[in-house]
Amino acid sequence: MPTDNTSKETKAQRREYLVIYVLCVVLLLSLGMLWLRQQGYFRAGPVVEHHPDKAVEKPIELNTARWWELTLIRGIGEVRAKEIIALREQKRREQRQRREKEVGFKSIDELLDVRGITPEILERMRQKVRLTPLSPASGRS
Repeated sequence: MPTDNTSKETKAQRREYLVIYVLCVVLLLSLGMLWLRQQGYFRAGPVVEHHPDKAVEKPIELNTARWWELTLIRGIGEVRAKEIIALREQKRREQRQRREKEVGFKSIDELLDVRGITPEILERMRQKVRLTPLSPASGRS
């Protein structure tokens, strides 16, 4: 029959093995997550690569374009494209409050209100974007 000391040692050994086992599992999971992260499995949203201006074959509709479509224009990255979309939505909210037809942008010149869009970038964009008035139901973001 085992003594109390033997059973205490066995319980202590089991606890030590359990702690070591848990630490090993956590270490392996952490290494796996690190490897997956380095492989790019945890990127948020679509990956947008910059394309030359010739990628824009026909003008992009400014009042319906999604942010990633705007990144096809040289000088417009993800952040600036999302700011353009945010400004368009803000304009629609203001138009809704004034009970006007919600179109978003009424003039391409309104893009100068976006931080970082200079007159030079705006001139380049004029050839790549267009404005067509919309009904509220046909807009998308």
